[in-house]
Amino acid sequence: MIVLINNRWVNNKVTELGKSFGSVYKERLLIENYIFQLATATRDQKYLLSQFDAKENSENICEIEAINNEIAFLIKDYQNAYLIIAEKEVFEN
Repeated sequence: MIVLINNRWVNNKVTELGKSFGSVYKERLLIENYIFQLATATRDQKYLLSQFDAKENSENICEIEAINNEIAFLIKDYQNAYLIIAEKEVFEN
């Protein structure tokens, strides 16, 4: 009887561990997506800044402000995700 109870307990712990690893894996994929989106937004912003004289300034400024807002939201979402120690240190400093 004790062996059955122990097996059941171990099985539950292994299941919990599997779920934990799965959730961490999903969070890392989410973080990867945030990093990709941040890189894309930064690239777009850099391009717009390099073309600042080629377009109307007001149109360019609006696009840059929109990208800045997007970056701010991405950083906020990134901070709310599961961060590893090195990532936490970056946001704390």
